[in-house]
Formats: sequence, C-alpha cells, structure tokens
Amino acid sequence: FAAMAGGTGNSGAGDFQMQRFFAEELTMELFADYNSEIGKDLKLGVMLGTALRKNRSEFMNANAGGLDLPDLFVLVNGRAVTASNALSRQEIQSVFGSAQLAWKDAFFLDITSRNDWASTHPEQNRSFFYPSVSLSAILSELVSLPDWMTSAKLRGSYAFVGKEATPFDFIQTLQASQGVSGTILRNRPDQVNPDLKPEQTRSFEIGGEFRFLKNRLSIDATYYITNSFNQILRLPLPVSSGFNNRIVNAGQIRNNGFELLLNGGIVRKTNFRWDVGINFSTFRNEVVELDPQLKTIFLGSTRIADVVAVEGQRFGNMF
Repeated sequence: FAAMAGGTGNSGAGDFQMQRFFAEELTMELFADYNSEIGKDLKLGVMLGTALRKNRSEFMNANAGGLDLPDLFVLVNGRAVTASNALSRQEIQSVFGSAQLAWKDAFFLDITSRNDWASTHPEQNRSFFYPSVSLSAILSELVSLPDWMTSAKLRGSYAFVGKEATPFDFIQTLQASQGVSGTILRNRPDQVNPDLKPEQTRSFEIGGEFRFLKNRLSIDATYYITNSFNQILRLPLPVSSGFNNRIVNAGQIRNNGFELLLNGGIVRKTNFRWDVGINFSTFRNEVVELDPQLKTIFLGSTRIADVVAVEGQRFGNMF
C-alpha cells in the first residue's frame, strides 16, 4: 500500500494519489518416498508426489486530480477522481516422480518426470510433460588408478524443462477506462493466441571431475547444449489492427558452451593453506528460427543502437 501527496495538481491546493498492491501465493505438496537395497550391490530409491500452486494479485490506483480543500488528502476531496484496478489469478497442478539406482556406489542412474496442468493455457495445451535422465560413474571405485591420480568421475544428463505463460495470454479480455460520456471498453494491447503452447527447453550436458596428487590438483570440465523452442513472443502489429502486439509461439534459440575449473593447492601446512582457482568458459547462442512471417524481432534500444533478434545470428545483437 502507498499513498502520495503533494505538488500543485490541477489547483494550488495540491493533489493526492493512492496505490495498493496485493500478492499471494499458496503452495501445497504431498509426496512419499521408498528406499531399498536389492541384493548386495544395488540400491533403489523412488519418490512420487503431487503439488498445487495458486497465485493471486490485485492492483488498485486512484488519483484525486487536484484537491478542493488544501491539505485534506482524501479521495472525496478530489476535483477529478480517476481510478483503475486489475486482478490476476493463476493455478498450476502437478504430479511428479523420480527414481534412483546406485550400483556399488559407483554407478548412479537418476530418472525424473513431471507433468503440469497450467490454467494460463487453453484446454488442449494445458498439460505438458517434461522428464530428465542423468548418469554418473565414479571410475576410482571401479578400477585401480595410477598413484598420481586420486579420483575420477564422469557424468552426463539429458533434460526437458517446461514453462507456462502469464495470465490473459490466450483469452481476449477487455479493459475499462473512463471516457467523457461514461465507461469505455477496449481491447488489451496484445492480440492473444487461442492455441498458446508452453515454452520448452531441451538440454544435454556431459562432463567430468578429476583429482590428482592427493587432491592437490583438480579439474572439472563441462560441455552443454540447450535448445529452447515454442517460445512465447510478442510481435509488433500495425496501429490499424487495433493492437500493439500479437502473442505467438515461435522462436528457437540454441545455446552451447564449455566450462573449465582448475584448482591447485599451492601450500598445504598444518595451520596454513593456499589454494588457487582458475575459471574458463565459452558461450555461444544462435537464433535458429523465429516466426515464419518475421525474420527480425526488435527487443529494445540504447542511445547508440537497437537490440534485435535476427534469424541465423546471435540473440541480442546490436545494430
């Protein structure tokens, strides 16, 4: 809640504005897990659950439009009172599960899955499923390593991630505003998409961690690729359409990179330790695909250039 007073407004008596914002999130989760040893070398862990998340927000703004009586900061003392308010609600229902297999505490297989039902999508696209799988192996538990090598671990994973839309992106709603002769109903600035789909990202990662010389030296290397598609974009429309933008599922952006972390123990004494770490990383992205009818999307601008997404180039290039 905020109230602001001051200025000259429409008269020397000052002005008065009142704003109120309320946000609420309710989250509930219920899950059960089970762990067991299967034989001597195999361990199993399973988890199943369900979740519910509800979001609700309200906004109210009122402006007195100048005061009749000075220093009386109430709306009934306003000369031309205007007011607006907005309400937003969202709900996501989910079921999820995971399973982990461990063999000889050396091989680890993790599988997860989740299905969401989002109220911000039409009924035919309300449900979306995203799984993941990861595998890791501790080589030092399986084979004998040279004396100069302390431990070695390899890992890899493949995952889907889903993301829902914001409220009012698939149902066309009207906005009310005050006109000279009464209330005016008009379209929201965005032309909605009645077949709106959730955004999805696929990612692949492979890496390893190696330690040498009794942990005096360690190397951690990772290579990754992510591919985001069905992105929810707002594309500009001509003023004659009655809208500023149209909401579409479009765009495919690919990111890939390499990360390397080196750590070395320079000095190891009983009461003193000196370690040095070096990070190195590369990152590259590419706009693989945009909308079939539009090959360039304006993202913003600075004082010297425009920021755009151009098909076949890096996301966020400046021209």
